[in-house]
Amino acid sequence: AARCHAAPATLTVTRRYTYTFILMSKYLPERIFPLRMARAGQGLCGRIALSKMQRLASSHTTDRGDAQVNLRFERDEAGTPCVHGLVSATLEMTCQRCLGPVLRGVHADVRLGFVTSGEAQELEERYDPVTVDEGPISLTRLVEDELILALPIMAVHEDSECTIEGDRIAEPGLDSESRRSPFAVLSVLKQQPK
Repeated sequence: AARCHAAPATLTVTRRYTYTFILMSKYLPERIFPLRMARAGQGLCGRIALSKMQRLASSHTTDRGDAQVNLRFERDEAGTPCVHGLVSATLEMTCQRCLGPVLRGVHADVRLGFVTSGEAQELEERYDPVTVDEGPISLTRLVEDELILALPIMAVHEDSECTIEGDRIAEPGLDSESRRSPFAVLSVLKQQPK
């Protein structure tokens, strides 16, 4: 895998391909031209602020921090324009046992094939299709999509770090005594004004 060092740089990945990486010391551009980059064998290595990813925001409690991006664009052996690489981020999520904050690393192995309208059926199974034309696409949205797909089904602390033991689940608005009663939720609802 390529690492970010300085810009610009050339990295030989295999005997067949040489990739020119656009290395950013700070943040990557909002929009890119994927077909042009695939033809040129270019790569991207840098960061995107999590605060720009509004759909991902519903899955974590703060938008501080960045997503780390390391992508290479190319044409594969069949001539299909594609992108491979890794995107990752550390998200502060809510533990579904104790409802406290928990940090979770989210990593997505990116393997996308760029197709024009109507070509998705012809794409190899190893790729997920992205419909494009010669124009630009949102790099932020592409990275956000991959992170959303890689989110854990349920975020929980390790057993040694959680304030709730075992498989018990905390319920908002209920104290520890209420959580032991199967009718605790009903009693809380009945006390609420209509």
